[in-house]
Amino acid sequence: MEKIVYLKRATPFVHEAMNSEAMQEQLALSQRSIGSYLTSKTNKRPATGLTPAEESILLPILLEVSESNATEYNKAKFDYFNDIVTKIPGGKVGLPLNIGLRDNTKPVCSKIKVKQVTSEGIETEIEVINLPDNIEQYVRYRHAINFPDTAKSTEEAIGNSLIQYYIEDPARVIQNNFKELEIKDNAWTEYVKAKSDPDRVNMLLTVLKTYIRKQPGKPPLNINNLGVEEKIIALRDLATNRPEKFYQFAIDKDLKKRYFIEECLAVNILTRIGNTFVDIEDNNSALGDTINDVVMNLWNPKETSRLNRLKAKYDEKKGKSKVLA
Repeated sequence: MEKIVYLKRATPFVHEAMNSEAMQEQLALSQRSIGSYLTSKTNKRPATGLTPAEESILLPILLEVSESNATEYNKAKFDYFNDIVTKIPGGKVGLPLNIGLRDNTKPVCSKIKVKQVTSEGIETEIEVINLPDNIEQYVRYRHAINFPDTAKSTEEAIGNSLIQYYIEDPARVIQNNFKELEIKDNAWTEYVKAKSDPDRVNMLLTVLKTYIRKQPGKPPLNINNLGVEEKIIALRDLATNRPEKFYQFAIDKDLKKRYFIEECLAVNILTRIGNTFVDIEDNNSALGDTINDVVMNLWNPKETSRLNRLKAKYDEKKGKSKVLA
C-alpha cells in the first residue's frame, strides 16, 4: 500500500519566509545529495542502513543476485552502496519516497497472510513476505535516515544545527497537528473553568510563574501586585502560549499541594540548598530535589506532624485561619 514520505534538506527552516513561487522554484533547482558513508569507525564497508533481515530479503531482489552466490552478491552490494547518490532538491517539497509495504500495519520483511483466488475461483489464504511496494525507494529511504546528519522526523530537525536532512511524514504531521489542536482546546476549556475562581487563578499563576512571558522592557510579573483583571489576562496568556504546561497543571490532582509548597518557599518556611528543598525549622531536613519529591514526602502519613507544623506556620505568617492545602 503506497505511503509517501519526503526526504528534505534542513535549509527550508532558514528559508521559510521565502514563500514566493520564483524563490521556491530556485530552491527546488538547487540540489544536495546523500552518498556513501561507512558502516562504523571500525567497519570500513559502505553502510546500507538496512537491518540484516532486510539485507537478506531485499538486496537479492534489488541487485538481482542471489545471496548464495557470495562473491558476486558481496561485490554487487559493495558497488551499489559505494556508488549510491540520493539527490535531494531544495524548496518545500523535497524528494518523495514511497516506503509503503504490502501491509503497512506489519513490520517490513515479516510474514503476512493474504487472500488469493485460485484459477478455479476458490479463495485461499497464503503466507507471503511483507515487501515494500518500491524496493529501490525503500532502500534509499533506509540508507538516508541512517545517515548521521539525517533526522527521522521534522520535530528532531527543528533547532538542531547539526541536521542536514530530515524525513517529513504527512500522516505524522496531521497526527501532530491534531494533537496540538487538542492540547490547545483542552487548555482553553480549563482556562474558562478557572477564570471565575480567584483561588484557582492564584494557584495556577503561582505554580506556572516560570512560564509567564516577560514583556519587553518590563520587569517580570509579580503575581501579588496584579489586580483581578490583570491576573485573568496573565492566565489567558499562559493558556494560549504554553497550552501543554497550562493543561498539565490545570488538571493536576496535586495542584493545591504544589501551590502550598510554592507559598511556603515564598514566606521562607521552606527553602532550597543547592538542588534540595529543605525544612528550615528542622535543621534543614531534606524533603526532596523536586516539587514532586516534596509532594510525595510531605503528604506521606509518616510526615503528618511536619505537614501540620508547616501549615500552622504558614497560617501564622499569612494571617490566615485556614491553609489551602
